[in-house]
Amino acid sequence: MVRDKRFGWRLLAATGAFAMVATACSSDGGSSDDGASDDDGQATADDGEADDGGDGGDYCADSSDSMVRWAHEQEPPDLHLDDPANNLSISSWIQQAMLEGLYGVSATTEFVPELLAEEGEVVENDDGTVTINMTLRDGIQWSDGEPITGQTIQDNFDLLMEGYDFENDDATDAVYALSSRQGYDLVDPDSWEVDGQNFSFTMETFFAGWPAMFGRVLPTHVLADGAAANDALREFQVDGEALPASGPFQFSEWQRGVSMTLSRNDEYHGANEVNDEIQNGGVACASGVQINFVTDTDAQINALRAGEADFIFTQPQVQFGEGLADDDQFTLASEAGPVFEHWSLNTNNAHLNDPNVREALAYAMDKSVVMESLYAPLFGDTLPVEGLGSTYWLSNSPNYSNLQGEAGYGQGDVDSSNALLEESGYSQNGDGVWEHPERGPLTLRVSTTGGNQLRELQQQLLQSQLN
Repeated sequence: MVRDKRFGWRLLAATGAFAMVATACSSDGGSSDDGASDDDGQATADDGEADDGGDGGDYCADSSDSMVRWAHEQEPPDLHLDDPANNLSISSWIQQAMLEGLYGVSATTEFVPELLAEEGEVVENDDGTVTINMTLRDGIQWSDGEPITGQTIQDNFDLLMEGYDFENDDATDAVYALSSRQGYDLVDPDSWEVDGQNFSFTMETFFAGWPAMFGRVLPTHVLADGAAANDALREFQVDGEALPASGPFQFSEWQRGVSMTLSRNDEYHGANEVNDEIQNGGVACASGVQINFVTDTDAQINALRAGEADFIFTQPQVQFGEGLADDDQFTLASEAGPVFEHWSLNTNNAHLNDPNVREALAYAMDKSVVMESLYAPLFGDTLPVEGLGSTYWLSNSPNYSNLQGEAGYGQGDVDSSNALLEESGYSQNGDGVWEHPERGPLTLRVSTTGGNQLRELQQQLLQSQLN
């Protein structure tokens, strides 16, 4: 969808700040959904079936041991999530069921130990370097029975950094497809010390994002090198066999254009007990998960109503509020996650290449209108009406910055916006359009995901503010 507006701009929308889960309730009070929360901070529905999920009690007593059916709007191009060519959230969500990391992310977007036994220790050395000491949980293993040890983590580092030139900080010849080596490039490759489940490495300086490193630990015992990992992760197979999994499910089958099936990992070591969000802490009660790729939102809702799907786990859509929110047959759950709905600007455009213009857009937008009109009907008071976070930097910046209270972005501050445009030489012409003597009228284009009504309405609301 492309529109020309007086003060429009090009939009490349990213994954939503929420995930919505809608689960169907059966007539006998049960459900096929096991009610677990995933580690990316997204919410899943709790139907009350699970007991304590740990060693106490038979937490699968009320389970039917059936295949859980998930209707989802997007089919990933492949499952190699680290590849910059594939950034769909669905790839991340699928991988979370199969690959665990040193840390997971809670529903409140906090790091919680996953494969680690406890929080890592940060030691500041006299020479300014920083050593990270960590201990893995005992008894953790891959689905093929291979143990996960400190050596596994070092092998992951070696694979990720294969071909990387540490001396010149150059990733030109790096083999493994990785969008960013931030943090890993600070590690001294000769500093690793491994002793069973204990391991440590030293970084040349403190890196605040160290808990996010090794967020998905790969089964390096079946991956010969970075090239082999790139090939295997795309279809999640090596030599025709499914990659070993460390999570509750493992890859089974992919019928392109139709569905993907994950089967239960009967060798699963269980969820980390320190994560109190996990209700079923052991081997999964369900025999597997079948992900049916259903592109149309109404078709997803109809599949749920017809009993052809057990749940929808996806980004929010207007139709969910209209078709499911008030229906007592379904349970809806939504929480903020560690991903953001954002607008990306094309700096190849002469106007948008000017930082003042980009900042002027950030000032002029009023996010509260979007929140009140589109998100509050779906999520109630989950988020404040003014929204969360604000930044005008490029979407590939190392981190999103929460400048909401500091800079005043996203609050409809037209005066500050106009002042920045005037500073860059813009003035309003006879039609009320801001115009630059060399760049011409500030007329830009905006586009979003085709068929996504929520994003289309969002862009229309923001465009109307900028006219």
